[in-house]
Amino acid sequence: MFKDALLERRFWILMCWITVGLSFLARSSTQSCTPSSTLQESALFGLSGQDVAESSIAIGTNRVVVATLGQSGTVVRCRIAVRGSVDGSSSWTFEQQVPAVPIAGASQFDPTVVYDAQNGDFLVLVKHTSLSGSIHRVDVIRYHPSSNTFDQAWTNVATVTGAGLHIDRPFILAGAPDEFYVIWWNRITHQYHYRRTVNGGFQTSDWQGGVVTDSATGTPIAAGGFVQASVYEGSSIYLAYYRDQTLRSIDLLEGADCGSAVCFTKLAGVGGSTLSVGLRTDFNGIDAIAPGDFPVGIIPQIAIDPTNYKRFYVVYHDSDASSAADVNVYCQKAEAISGVWTLGSQMIVNDNPLPPAGCNESSPHTDQFTPTAIVDSKGRLHVVYYDDKNLCQDDSASTAQSAFDLSYAVSCDAGVTFSRQTLSSLTQNEAFLDWRADAGNTFGPRDYNGIHFRERGDHVTVWVSACGTDSSGDSSSNETVTYGVRLIQ
Repeated sequence: MFKDALLERRFWILMCWITVGLSFLARSSTQSCTPSSTLQESALFGLSGQDVAESSIAIGTNRVVVATLGQSGTVVRCRIAVRGSVDGSSSWTFEQQVPAVPIAGASQFDPTVVYDAQNGDFLVLVKHTSLSGSIHRVDVIRYHPSSNTFDQAWTNVATVTGAGLHIDRPFILAGAPDEFYVIWWNRITHQYHYRRTVNGGFQTSDWQGGVVTDSATGTPIAAGGFVQASVYEGSSIYLAYYRDQTLRSIDLLEGADCGSAVCFTKLAGVGGSTLSVGLRTDFNGIDAIAPGDFPVGIIPQIAIDPTNYKRFYVVYHDSDASSAADVNVYCQKAEAISGVWTLGSQMIVNDNPLPPAGCNESSPHTDQFTPTAIVDSKGRLHVVYYDDKNLCQDDSASTAQSAFDLSYAVSCDAGVTFSRQTLSSLTQNEAFLDWRADAGNTFGPRDYNGIHFRERGDHVTVWVSACGTDSSGDSSSNETVTYGVRLIQ
């Protein structure tokens, strides 16, 4: 074909680059980072006289399930709602309390829900605390979507006795088929605990574990704040935890099988140094620099990338480097290369504009906090968080409660840039995600929201859940709200 060998070589080099370019364009055209549509928002659990908080969401083959708390008087109960379609037109049904508590007069806290792909069920986890505050249980129960029923009794995962928060912020994770983890923080001993089952967790004896211990030293991991974890089928489990009030860092652990237990090791970087995310604000420091008077403790989020089980993102809120009163959501990528872990630069998730024109704030800035994150099968990082960029409200205001939008961000380039969308269209005259109208609501935004995704052919649908005051204007109650965000694959 070619009379000149050099010309032929140049031709094939050119064809190679054209092929690479076309492959990149093809990949870019299917890797959308702009939501193609937002499914209709749904308001759940809007019961008169009830306050709600702490929602979790899970997606099954053809169901979306939300678990949240509801309070009426002094009794707190977990409730769930079910959506009959992941991404089609559907309504939420079966809004009801989970079965009776295993301790008479006990309240339920910290609900989370996961999907059991092996059995087609959903596992709902709650913490039960006795009326005296001296008995604390972590329990799970199965919800069967095929029959819209629960199991008749709770399965106890762990029980601790004694005054104080011996079990705080427990949560459940789904790993391989029939594998589930439960993890919590003991505020009294400042230690973390885990339980794991590899056979579905149908009985108490199925759940094995103990204190999270550094396998290199044999000593328990003791820290001063909440923990969060992430696991996928076939991956290690990774933990991110707030270290202590003085060092102000998020430290990272990897857990792997070692016989009948799980061995945890601190992630090591170059030269064996411990991988750690530095913070500018202490665990409870956000309380003083975000509008309203409610707990805004740092709960680090960790999200494994299913395209590479040795890559994950740490997502958290912290004060801005240039202004201690400005709170933002940040992310950092951790990745193991040839067995050595590296931690990427701190990247801001939210946009960070000044307050709207006409706001008369003593320290003009906007705040974004309480992120929840997940990575889909294409490697896109999804984050949902509270945001007051559209509001005029001063951090120093004396009001007990404040108002916030729920914002969503997605990144296709490993957290370098984000496309953002305000899920709630809050104005100062609208009672949605607005706790100001309900001064007696002791919940406030609280600690966490829900996020999960499901692929469907040429698109992925991300569902999120959060809590806010009843949008009907009933100031004596509030509700859990949900959004579905659809992206083209």
